[in-house]
Amino acid sequence: MAENNSLQALIKSKSKAGEKIFSTILNDALKKKAESIHFCPNEDELILFYRQNKTLKKIAKLPNTWHKILSQLLKKIANLDIQDNILQEGRFKIALNKKIQRFSVFFWPTVTQEKIILKLHKEEDLKNLDFSPKDLKSLQTILDKKTGSPRGVAGLILVSQMRPNEKNQVFYALLKELNKDELDIYSLEDFVDYSILGINQQQLKNWHDETLGESIHKIIKHDADVLALGNISGPLALEQIKNALALGTLVIAYLPNNNYQDLFSQLENWGFKTPALKKYLKTIIIKDKDKLALKNN
Repeated sequence: MAENNSLQALIKSKSKAGEKIFSTILNDALKKKAESIHFCPNEDELILFYRQNKTLKKIAKLPNTWHKILSQLLKKIANLDIQDNILQEGRFKIALNKKIQRFSVFFWPTVTQEKIILKLHKEEDLKNLDFSPKDLKSLQTILDKKTGSPRGVAGLILVSQMRPNEKNQVFYALLKELNKDELDIYSLEDFVDYSILGINQQQLKNWHDETLGESIHKIIKHDADVLALGNISGPLALEQIKNALALGTLVIAYLPNNNYQDLFSQLENWGFKTPALKKYLKTIIIKDKDKLALKNN
């Protein structure tokens, strides 16, 4: 990519060099520790926003001509349809500052032009997430038992009370921690942020309860050691999760909820009675006051 330059200087120059524009904005965003980059078009201007510490902040007004330049460049890099103003998403990785950076890109059609959102995906380690030392040690103990005895330790780790992008960080850190040669690991995800060598990742487009249940059933027929699920869609999927647990699979599953206590009621309504749930439940990972925490049964 092009060498880094001052963003403001580049705006004043009204450059039309796509790679230079792109790399300058990326370097500026990384320097400011942005979690995502938003290109928001109006009728006669393009506004640049960064999401920093979960808050969207206006950064600069960009030349309106940059929208088409960036749109075409990003679609090419992410191997997407070059047609304008259609809903689509993709992913790519590039070398920037001598490091491989992984991104997902999202195009959202509007009444004027498409909004473009770039998200940076870091390969998180558990130790870099916001767990207390005590909770981190407890979680690593649960995972170590699985890697030490693949078919001997079944259990359910629920993830809840956090945004989907926060859930993804937790999921990928857990999968990375479990990624050992002796474990056969599968994941069903709504969007694969980035691929992890050694893990069987699938991007599932249809999350209807019956479809998810069938997908889980097919996976556990092949003696999966670990199964990560981007959502629990209903009683049919939950029935297959119970089958997986009975066969010795460690299941990591996301169930969005504002109160982790309500998870038990929701799962019980779907047929997972509390005594059986508590038998398999290893922990619940939640977001509590901007920190990750474990809630044990």
